[in-house]
Amino acid sequence: MQGILLIDFITFIFALATLLSIQIPHLQSTHHTNQKQAHFSQLRQDLVSGWRYIAKRQGLRGLLMFFAVVYFSMGILQVLFWPLVLSFASSAELGVILSIGGCGMLIGSLVMTTWGGPKPRIYGIFSFVILQGLFLLLGGCRASVSLAALGAFGVLFAQPIIVSCNQTIWQNKVPANLQGRVFALQLAIENSLLILAHMLTGPLVDHVLEPMMATDGLLAGSIGHIIGVGPGRGMGLLLLLMGILNILASFIAYRYPPIRRVEKELPDAIHPNLGLTTSSSV
Repeated sequence: MQGILLIDFITFIFALATLLSIQIPHLQSTHHTNQKQAHFSQLRQDLVSGWRYIAKRQGLRGLLMFFAVVYFSMGILQVLFWPLVLSFASSAELGVILSIGGCGMLIGSLVMTTWGGPKPRIYGIFSFVILQGLFLLLGGCRASVSLAALGAFGVLFAQPIIVSCNQTIWQNKVPANLQGRVFALQLAIENSLLILAHMLTGPLVDHVLEPMMATDGLLAGSIGHIIGVGPGRGMGLLLLLMGILNILASFIAYRYPPIRRVEKELPDAIHPNLGLTTSSSV
């Protein structure tokens, strides 16, 4: 425990040092002094202005909907993965799998840091969401420690690249004086989907999928021949469905031109000298 706390403490110090080393420009506030209090009406206006900016731009609106699918599937994975692995492996093996997955996220972050990401970034999002879907399929297809470890590594390797590419697009396309409102709305939608996924996963698995994948279940004679039957296979089936959903969402988003061309068709909202766009851009 002491070693874990020490590592956690060092990561916070590193994050703090990184933030302190960044020069943050001073931006002139768009609110009057008497409007700085946290009134409900002001909060509502901020949310509406953030949504209007997104709604008027098909590419950003479509990208937000695409990532709704990604975050929903990740929310299901967060609930599902531990009990899925423990249905066929020991707690020690789960620890090894989680460590391998953590290494995947670390390596993915280092790759993104040194590489800078693909260009156009939207293609990087499509590619790595598809890759993530394939690893979800791999992790759910069989009750195997090695496959679960490989799936965890691949999903978490792709995650920092997907998130970084997405966030870069939003930071480039949203003016600085609207970023707080737009990003807060974006985060609220993403977290709402995570909560929804957490609420739905347990009942869906316990009352629908696990009975269907039991030895004498409804799907035992069909899908059961491919992924197996018994305890945990309903969770494996849901993981497969999430992988397919990610892959299909990527192809659908690619076929939608406003998303595919969002970086080309939507001009950058932030001037190189960090000047703010006018209020007419809202």
